[in-house]
Amino acid sequence: MSKKIFVISGLGADHEVFHKLDLPGYELIHIKWVETKKNESLAAYATKLLPQITEANPIVMGLSLGGMLALEVSKQIQTEKIISLSSAIGYDEISLVL
Repeated sequence: MSKKIFVISGLGADHEVFHKLDLPGYELIHIKWVETKKNESLAAYATKLLPQITEANPIVMGLSLGGMLALEVSKQIQTEKIISLSSAIGYDEISLVL
């Protein structure tokens, strides 16, 4: 029986971004984007994704903005592990200079 990893793609991407990822013994469960509200915080948006996480103490992996959301998820539920790919893990890592 394989262990599940719940994956969140980056903004403007879908689950296909993970299609070449081969992790023997693991099943990737793709979390779908849901509609946002104007000025919604990352924490509030992460809360809306929680119903798609069907395992206790899950592994959650995110790419880019998905990584930031994975971190927000881990603040709201107990997780085994968070994997953040090409993502900032804190606001101090985000450049405000354009």
